[in-house]
Amino acid sequence: MLEVYIQTTVKTLFEKGYSKTQIARMLGIDRKTVRKVLKNPD
Repeated sequence: MLEVYIQTTVKTLFEKGYSKTQIARMLGIDRKTVRKVLKNPD
């Protein structure tokens, strides 16, 4: 499982208008992982 701060960063960047692909590249994680984090309501 990803660290909480990475999950928070993914959600914050997405809210600011970054695409899932851009977020994945910036954080060095897979695009599918970004999608999974955004789909999870926690």
